[in-house]
Amino acid sequence: MNSSFENFFQKTIVEPCRKWIFRVTWQALLVLFLALLLNLLFSYGFTTPKMWHLGKVNNDLVAEYEVLNKRVQELSNQLDVVIDHDRNLYHSVFAVDTLDIPLSWSIADDDYYSQFAYGRYSDIMIGAEKSLDILSHRLYGASVSMDQIEEIAQSKDLMVDHIPTIWPIDRSLVKHIGAYGWRLHPILRYRRMHYGVDLSGNRGTPIYATADGQVKVAEYARGYGRQVILDHMFGYKTRYAHLNKIMVKEGQWVKRGEKIGELGNTGLSKGPHLHYEVVVKGKPVNPMNYLRKDVNEEEFRQIIESVQTTTFEAD
Repeated sequence: MNSSFENFFQKTIVEPCRKWIFRVTWQALLVLFLALLLNLLFSYGFTTPKMWHLGKVNNDLVAEYEVLNKRVQELSNQLDVVIDHDRNLYHSVFAVDTLDIPLSWSIADDDYYSQFAYGRYSDIMIGAEKSLDILSHRLYGASVSMDQIEEIAQSKDLMVDHIPTIWPIDRSLVKHIGAYGWRLHPILRYRRMHYGVDLSGNRGTPIYATADGQVKVAEYARGYGRQVILDHMFGYKTRYAHLNKIMVKEGQWVKRGEKIGELGNTGLSKGPHLHYEVVVKGKPVNPMNYLRKDVNEEEFRQIIESVQTTTFEAD
């Protein structure tokens, strides 16, 4: 009895259920496979309206980034011109060294830019962000520099006669110019820094103050021989060494173009020449950056003659 019932149960219930489950499972897998196949075909072979819209948005973003990068490069080129004018302005118009602007921040590290990584567009997006940061960095420096130019310009009328811009000797009488910088000393025979320029000429050639100022030193010094040091205010000082004769006294105020001595060969010197230095805020700088190239011989002589016919009074 039990055996007959089990056979009946097996044939009428279990086996049909197994077949049904197998058929349903097979059909479900077939449907899933067909769905995946269709999805694959649609993904690569067909474009849905939504996919087309997303693709268009991506293409538009890439195009905008490319335009942005191009615009940043154009602005960077224009900024190069501004910075170049800024440097020329300092050297030629204001006759001072280009300012070294310490910036308050720097370009971010790679971890910061990782947030802009976006698949195949990472290079474009990160490149654009870095370009913008670099441009902002340079603009900040140029802005600080321009602010300092404005400060100098506001006091330019007062400063103009106190910046050492003319030659300390008639250029037509200069036989040779010894450069500023490291060199082999002609007498000591070892390399050391030369903080001025040497202008050789005939003994007794007039030496002139290159800007208005006060005589701080007028004495014989070891190495420099007879020397004069002028304080022009605004952080400028000049030294005139190896003089044959000193024609000013300490504390005396002199005017640009006024004769302060004569070229000589005193001190540690191998031949008649003037050792000329320019010091800005305690730091020696290359005097050639301050000697105006646009003053011809006639204008130079007019400056010298004007001193002889006017009386200089200190402010």
